[in-house]
Amino acid sequence: MHGFAAIALWRRRRALSTQTKAIALYWGGLAFWYWLPAPIYYLLTMNIDELQLKWTAFAFFWEVPVVGGAFVLAAQRLFPLRRPRVSPDPARVYREVMHYPTVVAALLFGFTLAGYTIGALQLRVFASLPLIEQAKNVSHGLVISLLLAVFYRLALDRVLEPLRARIAREAGLGSLVARTVAGRILGVSLAVAVSGFALISLFALQAFQGMVRESATTTLTRDLPQLAAAPDTAHRLGRFPDWGEGGRLLLLRAGDSLPPVEFAPATRRRVEAGGTAIVHDSRRNLKIVGVVEAPRLGGRLVGVVVLTDAYGPLMTAARLLGIAGGCVLIVTVGMLVFASRASTQAVRALSSAVRRVEAGQVDPGVLRLDTGDEIGELSAVIERYVRQSRDLRDTLEEKVRAKTQRLEALHHIDRSILAAESADAIARGALPRLRQIVPFQWGTSGRGSWWSTAMEGRARAPRCRCRR
Repeated sequence: MHGFAAIALWRRRRALSTQTKAIALYWGGLAFWYWLPAPIYYLLTMNIDELQLKWTAFAFFWEVPVVGGAFVLAAQRLFPLRRPRVSPDPARVYREVMHYPTVVAALLFGFTLAGYTIGALQLRVFASLPLIEQAKNVSHGLVISLLLAVFYRLALDRVLEPLRARIAREAGLGSLVARTVAGRILGVSLAVAVSGFALISLFALQAFQGMVRESATTTLTRDLPQLAAAPDTAHRLGRFPDWGEGGRLLLLRAGDSLPPVEFAPATRRRVEAGGTAIVHDSRRNLKIVGVVEAPRLGGRLVGVVVLTDAYGPLMTAARLLGIAGGCVLIVTVGMLVFASRASTQAVRALSSAVRRVEAGQVDPGVLRLDTGDEIGELSAVIERYVRQSRDLRDTLEEKVRAKTQRLEALHHIDRSILAAESADAIARGALPRLRQIVPFQWGTSGRGSWWSTAMEGRARAPRCRCRR
């Protein structure tokens, strides 16, 4: 259903409003992420039994619509243009729209972390999830919420770009700087770095748990047959320190079964079936349960190894990993700050040079930045554009000046003609102006010289008054 809805919305994407696109992005991202990649990642990094798996499926089934729906409603309530009282200041509305993706990312982080915490408590109460698995469950929420928050931050910024452009155009805001490129690079890179470190740590923890599980399986496979054949095994029942602090050696006679509070139903059924078996149990504590027939003892010999007893080195490794992770995070933040500033230094230099050239303070040559990358190419294009614009402006100014002089001369000629009383007066008034606007070298040889001489002579000749 979600696939068909996504296809229909994609076909009509150009007719959708910005708010509708945002709602589709909210729900589509949640439905896809928490019903496909998140459960797969959860199963790859968790140790759960059949009952816990059912409650996990139930948690994903109800939390995505309920918690996800609450997130969508909260995000829509915070949409800048949906507030009951929209600010009359266009610059403030522009900044609110600009910062809205960050608000949604933070909101998603909080809702996701809350949802995973609720799911962990639910599994603890109804499915006896071990404490360490609860901590891993909450860590999953941290990792996934950071990754999804980065996605929403970038996707929403792209969706809201036409809305910001429309607000700036209608309000005449011009170039309004509400954020920096370095800040965006630093925030996104830091979130991805933290989530990547947590993701790798969870996989490393799962690998360590697998190693401990294999070691406990090997121990029970080796020791249980020997204990079933040993004559003094009956005196060693109960706590078994050789397998760790929580290790136990139990004897189940006909009709006996394991306590249902401590062991999963699947484990109890397998032990009651008899024979030799090794079972991984995650009820209350992660443990390995082994069973072997013991005819000499009159029943089945059951060995229990609690895996958390072998997590002592893991705690030391976790502390070292935390210290190393903190140091790496500090170094990463420093490197990200340096890299973001270095990568945006050319942009800031180009922006400063453009403002100075626009103010007429320096030559367009300062726009050229020899960085050898896209910024350098952009600066070269801007420099050529500025030079061509200045040349065009100078040419237009010269043409306008020439046209203005021509119009002034024609206007003077027109006034001279209107004020003249004879042809000689017209010649005397118009001739100097005609010399300015007509592209001809007056006073040289040829017809022009004859015309000039004739006109000037006629202008100097005395008037003849004759009577009939």
